[in-house]
Amino acid sequence: MFRNSMISLAILASGMSHATQTPQQIVDRISEDLLIHYQVEANTSDANNLPCQTLGADWALCNKSVMTLSNQGQAINNKDWSLYIHSVRIILSLDSEQFTIARLTGDLYELKPTAAFKGLEQGESLDIPVIGEYWQLFESDFMPRAFVNHEQAELECSSKWTLRI
Repeated sequence: MFRNSMISLAILASGMSHATQTPQQIVDRISEDLLIHYQVEANTSDANNLPCQTLGADWALCNKSVMTLSNQGQAINNKDWSLYIHSVRIILSLDSEQFTIARLTGDLYELKPTAAFKGLEQGESLDIPVIGEYWQLFESDFMPRAFVNHEQAELECSSKWTLRI
């Protein structure tokens, strides 16, 4: 009887461990499992009908890129995290109901899930269209290595990053 109770308790605890992750475990897991891919789609605003002037782009020049978040691990359903990303070019617009972006200072931005974030299952990807000022010419225009953040945890660097110009 005691042995059966211990086995039942172990099974119950293993099932609860995913649901009761600490903020640091959430940050660590996302930094290990989230692949970020950045692809420039349009580098000239004239030929691509981008709303550069409406968005306030200097000289009415902007580019369109797509940031793809791909989950290579366990489902990400928590909404209490964010990514710190760097962009030399000012990010003017983010076309996503599931994420917001805020310029914190200089080239540092915070990409954060909204209440509409549906989560990312294992193997699932989410495309986030981004409009930035001017153009993207070099890989350093959108700097690699995002940092995963949670208010109650240490930052972790995500090294799974690809960029195509």
